[in-house]
Amino acid sequence: MANTGKKTKGKQNIEIKMIENDDDRLITFSNRRLGIYKKIETPLDQLSPRELYEQYSHFSKLLDLFHISQSKKIATASSMLARTGPAEDAPTNFPLG
Repeated sequence: MANTGKKTKGKQNIEIKMIENDDDRLITFSNRRLGIYKKIETPLDQLSPRELYEQYSHFSKLLDLFHISQSKKIATASSMLARTGPAEDAPTNFPLG
């Protein structure tokens, strides 16, 4: 008897969100790298001044987002260190004499 059910889920829409795990994010990028580059790497010498300005604007926004993301990571790490205090194995009482 033949199975009439679907073999795959077909094309699915997925929610676009930040991949939190660094390793998973790098793997996903490396798998999609060529497709991403095809969408953005029109030779700059073939662009009009308006297109060049738009590209510059997009890259500036991307760079700003990158800096904001890095600043948040640094601030989070700093606040976590401040809350934990000194290392547990560090002596807190020193003999005076």
